Amino acid sequence: MLNDAQLLSYIFDKHVKKMHGPTRIKQEMRQKGFPAALIEQEIDKSEVDWYQLTKETRTKKFGEALPADPKEKNKQIRHLQYKGFTMDMIFEALG
Repeated sequence: MLNDAQLLSYIFDKHVKKMHGPTRIKQEMRQKGFPAALIEQEIDKSEVDWYQLTKETRTKKFGEALPADPKEKNKQIRHLQYKGFTMDMIFEALG
């Protein structure tokens, strides 16, 4: 039987593979009833480069070229927010 930490670790890895950001992962784990301290611990101990993951997520969905017009830029920002990345990470990926 899995304990909470192992289950949390499994769920965390699953979300990272789906290219979800830390905000989304925290939210999903809280909804599943995990304690906030355990969630923070899992995110802190992970070696995920969130800025790199944000860039990879943007590139996978929208391609290499950075958005030229504001409408397209806003669309990409909304997508990355939905995936759970912070604005800081998003602007870095779009910069």
